Amino acid sequence: IHSWAPFFYNPDQLTNGEVEIKPGVTILSQNLTGSSILTAGYGYDSTHLVHISYQYFGLFPVISYSIDLSESTPLRYIKKTKAPIINEKRKESTVSFYVPLNLSSNRFTTLLYPIIQLISSNDYYLSVRDSLYHKGFHRFNYRLYFSVLQKQAIKDLRPRLGLVANIEMENAPFNKNNFGSITAGTFNLYLPGISVNHSILVMANLQNQKLKRYYYSNKIITPRGYSEFYSESFESISLEYLFPLAYPDFSIGTLAYIKRFSVNSFFDYGKLSYPTLQGNQTVKMRSFGFELFTDFNLFRTRYPIRLKLQQGWAGSNLLPFNSFSIFVDFYGQ
Repeated sequence: IHSWAPFFYNPDQLTNGEVEIKPGVTILSQNLTGSSILTAGYGYDSTHLVHISYQYFGLFPVISYSIDLSESTPLRYIKKTKAPIINEKRKESTVSFYVPLNLSSNRFTTLLYPIIQLISSNDYYLSVRDSLYHKGFHRFNYRLYFSVLQKQAIKDLRPRLGLVANIEMENAPFNKNNFGSITAGTFNLYLPGISVNHSILVMANLQNQKLKRYYYSNKIITPRGYSEFYSESFESISLEYLFPLAYPDFSIGTLAYIKRFSVNSFFDYGKLSYPTLQGNQTVKMRSFGFELFTDFNLFRTRYPIRLKLQQGWAGSNLLPFNSFSIFVDFYGQ
């Protein structure tokens, strides 16, 4: 066992920034050469939760497999239809093949990852052939990830310069009557701020669906303070300014080491459209606010932990929203 955590979470979400934790346990294991990595977690919320992931780096391309048992229902119900009685919870498995190309040189780290995934779930969808719900949904995801980032100094909160692009397309060739396809792109631009260790982040997101009977889940994140909307087209932009507030370098005995306090201000704007019987409807979303970060280590471990307290205001009515999150970097130094 490489490491473990006294709660349930999905380590794959760490690359996306935030990770949701729930009561349970998670273990990470690898062989001596690092060519074989296993992650397994069990948790409980309103029901049992399971996440298992295995990656093998001994072949080219890299092969990975994951399976998740969640608390949601697999039924994708359509109004005015007869729904079957379903007692099981949603399960999803993913087989991935990707080529990890490292093109780094000098002070920039450059990565290029072509990725193909087969995603299967026990979802129930209504068939247009017999107007009955059938179990099983299989889809393919084709993705190209590219990043070029300046290497960070110890006190840097983010890369001073860099670009990250993620372009993907998803379709369901075995269920064309219910699903079209979805195409999405996310682009992050990192720029230096007005002072040392300050960071500007510009994020642009685009998404478009060729809609049939069902929507695909969104591939891009909605503006902060808003619930997720399903739509035919969706575009958004975000601006962030992150800067360190203080470096206390303070130890609370063997309990914790407080490393840094920082502040991130943000502005989000998004626009989506979706079809209705009255024609296409457009929704505009905007929010702004700030996030307070606390970076520390617990029990003299080397794994950095970040607490985030978010406060923002959304819409023309400036409706307040807030949240609390935790980040755990199990690969940090």
